[in-house]
Amino acid sequence: MQRCCEIVIVGLLACMVVQCAAKAPPARRNRTERKTRKKPRVKKARKSKSKSVPPSAIETNTPKSLRLAIGDLVGTFGEKYPKGGEYLKRLDALEARLAVDDPAARTALEALAGEALLANPLLAFDKLIVRRTVDLGLPANWQSNSSLRKSNYDNEIATLSPVNPKGKLTTLHRPERTGDFVGDIDLHFDAGKMLFSRSEASRWSICEIKTDGSGLRKLPLITTKGVDNYDACYLPDENIIFTSTAAMTGVPCVGGSSPVTNLYRLDTASGDIRRLTFEQDHDWYPAMMNSGRVMYLRWE
Repeated sequence: MQRCCEIVIVGLLACMVVQCAAKAPPARRNRTERKTRKKPRVKKARKSKSKSVPPSAIETNTPKSLRLAIGDLVGTFGEKYPKGGEYLKRLDALEARLAVDDPAARTALEALAGEALLANPLLAFDKLIVRRTVDLGLPANWQSNSSLRKSNYDNEIATLSPVNPKGKLTTLHRPERTGDFVGDIDLHFDAGKMLFSRSEASRWSICEIKTDGSGLRKLPLITTKGVDNYDACYLPDENIIFTSTAAMTGVPCVGGSSPVTNLYRLDTASGDIRRLTFEQDHDWYPAMMNSGRVMYLRWE
């Protein structure tokens, strides 16, 4: 009790000192000082107009950029990127050809870039899951999927194998209506199945499908009228985190016209759903980290 009293007394004394100092009148200046002191003139710097550079004017796929990329792959992966030295020797030869305006050198450079960059060890797998679409379906930064307008997405989920420009695309799931969105794909840890968001006639839902295209099912989530569920990710315990507009709130600065999502957890064994975040603005895009924690975005 004594310690608390001491803190309060010191606080009161401090407040009193501050108030007294605030009330003390400023020292008077003599007339000479007031007449001679002038405000320094500050020259306003002219605003330089920054000229935007069109994308077509930016040179890409140059020998320099490719050399930097190959060098980075060699330094990062070492023996796991065994052809790095060979790629650099071929690049040296191509630079000499480009210097004498060899018409075939540019095509050869593009071919080398494709070969060297696709040899990245991180791309050493058989299949790549892709979303083919006419319209990406990207909401504004304060919105989420619920705010997307109906569009001709004409999209599908497919696999590319092998992972190169000549690979074959195989459709896994294509909605019956071209206006239905499919995306927000999250692959399971064993690569045997995946989650994805799908828009329907009056709501958004989360579906699951095996990577061979079979076993399509819609997850039993919040079915209240006017509620959208989407953008889910698997948890290591086989449960699922997803975003939902079940809180029935809207972004305040746009008059509540954009539905707000919060994070929810589905217990896949019991079907129980638990709300994890309580925000007036968005919590969305959950992603599982290697540390066991869930990373997500928040909009304020």
